Amino acid sequence: MVEAYHIGERITKGANVYTILIINSDGIDEDARIYADDIYYVNRKEYVDWAIKALTVVRSVWCTFSGEGESEWREAVHKEFIIAGITPKDYLDFVCSKNLKDK
Repeated sequence: MVEAYHIGERITKGANVYTILIINSDGIDEDARIYADDIYYVNRKEYVDWAIKALTVVRSVWCTFSGEGESEWREAVHKEFIIAGITPKDYLDFVCSKNLKDK
């Protein structure tokens, strides 16, 4: 994880920037490990599976959207995201679960 310091107007001081490789292989050559600090990886198939799961839930809750300002809808959607394990924290936990240098 690299800490970003006010790059332009879109990334604020203290923001965390992650490097994540989505790859077909399960690791890297031994000689390349010294360059793999703070780089995470996700197998492509696992990433696609996670995305399909997330998009299925998003699609199903989108069909129930009735208009802006619906706090009850937002709460219900949040619960669905928690149940399905697709919250932003779940996503970050998923993509940062495997460090490339450890493979």
